[in-house]
Amino acid sequence: MTAWRLLADIGGTNARFARTDEGGGIVARHDFKVRDFSDFDDALDAYLKLTGGAEGCVMAAISAAGPVLDGRVQLTNAHWRISEESVSAKIGTPARLLNDLEAVAHALPVLQSGDVVAFGPARLSQASAKRMLAVNVGTGFGAALIVRSAQGWTSVPGEAGHMSIGGEDARELSLLAPEFTVEDVISGYGLLALYRKICQRDQIRPSLEDSAAVLAGAATDGAAREALHHFTVWLARATRNLALASAVWDGVFLVGGVVEGWRQVADLDLFRAIFEEGGKMRLRLSRIPTMIITRADPALIGLAALASDQNLSRR
Repeated sequence: MTAWRLLADIGGTNARFARTDEGGGIVARHDFKVRDFSDFDDALDAYLKLTGGAEGCVMAAISAAGPVLDGRVQLTNAHWRISEESVSAKIGTPARLLNDLEAVAHALPVLQSGDVVAFGPARLSQASAKRMLAVNVGTGFGAALIVRSAQGWTSVPGEAGHMSIGGEDARELSLLAPEFTVEDVISGYGLLALYRKICQRDQIRPSLEDSAAVLAGAATDGAAREALHHFTVWLARATRNLALASAVWDGVFLVGGVVEGWRQVADLDLFRAIFEEGGKMRLRLSRIPTMIITRADPALIGLAALASDQNLSRR
């Protein structure tokens, strides 16, 4: 039997499983809802049952939406716990567990021009890139850096969504609580909460029921339009700060379910203008490419790239 590698991208809502084929391509992909299974093992059993079992599997690469510590993770927005040790024992092969944005970061070096939408004056040259950043806006907010070294690419995850956020004028401050984090406003639930707060302030009955509707309604609904404006400004500031903190002069990639809807209606020139407000670093920031990943399953792509690395086991 041909050797294959198990891939799994586990979020708070969806669990995506796949395999790599002989050439490293992604095949046998199946989606499950996290809420439908008591734990990761049950979901893995369901996937293996659909795809013929674990025979031939030589390793597993798993990304999860939560901080990974000593080969273990507790999902931030769901009750599942996953460990490299338990997965390895179950399928009888080595297992590698990563944060979900860490996996997305590993996709950045292999993405092609058709996989992204670039905006702003700068353009990426991946052949010479050494440091890039993935920023996710979906159910939550996350980011991960990827750095090229003599040994290859190494990703560095963080918990950027739990950084503090503040306003810069009276209007912004009126919409933020002192304890708000980045994720409280730059996320799907954050955008909806922001829209509702604007409606409450203006004594308007909210008519839009989720973040996708807020984005779609921005052209005709004044509260949604204001929410989109603040969301864009705050996303640009957070992205700029992360870019400066990690010196990712070679590119920033935005990704996530909310980003896909946002890019259709957002003022991307406004994003770039705010992103480039860096004082002494303005010129440097103006040269950083910004891109939106449009290719599906970037975490699985990153896991597949990582799984093909012979040095995967402990990098």
